[in-house]
Amino acid sequence: MKDGLYKRILIYYATILKYIGILIPNPTAGNELSTPYVNKRYNNALDYLDKMFLSDLLTKFSLTVLIYGSYYGVFQDVSKTNFVLLDLPIEYCRSLYKDLYGNDIIEFNVLYFDTITDANARKQTLKAYPKIISDHYNRYKKG
Repeated sequence: MKDGLYKRILIYYATILKYIGILIPNPTAGNELSTPYVNKRYNNALDYLDKMFLSDLLTKFSLTVLIYGSYYGVFQDVSKTNFVLLDLPIEYCRSLYKDLYGNDIIEFNVLYFDTITDANARKQTLKAYPKIISDHYNRYKKG
């Protein structure tokens, strides 16, 4: 379809939900939301959620799932100030198994890095991935 109808349908379904979150403060016994410490933590949590751009992030997940059937990503950094998520190439991922808690285990084929022909670009890409993945690729290349 050259008129973009299918694309518009996917975007419609991916954006039909608005992904609005609610942050409910739950201060410990004896504290109130007006307590400066609790108020500061609550405002920090709101700022953190604003930095995540949850609406855009979840819309992206939804669109990817509608197009490819799944989404694969790895948390690069989750701290009090940062939230970094690395998208994994879908063609090189699968999830056949679960851990003890029922979470999907992502299997990533490190042959993906062989598709990057430029050595410098491959080196930079390997730096972007978690150390366990880049180490595994290097061990694979060494035999």
